[in-house]
Amino acid sequence: LSLSDCYAEDDIYRVVSERLATKGISKLYLCGKRGRIELSRLDRDASLANELFDDLQRGDVVKVEGLTQKGAGWRIGKEARVVAALADKV
Repeated sequence: LSLSDCYAEDDIYRVVSERLATKGISKLYLCGKRGRIELSRLDRDASLANELFDDLQRGDVVKVEGLTQKGAGWRIGKEARVVAALADKV
């Protein structure tokens, strides 16, 4: 099953990379209905709404709301939400 088969929403993604961490920023690659995207969060933008981003690992399925486009990728800001998708659907 693909994510498209399990979820109608456009904001559901599967993590397809290991974490790429550099000074002040963390990045992951995710796949969903938009295709493969680069998702990043600045350390200063960490918040309760997006704290799950810190624990994401390859294979996890998440819902990400409130992204902003930044160059060729997408950014999680302080107000963006990252929540676990229902595991029983995949």
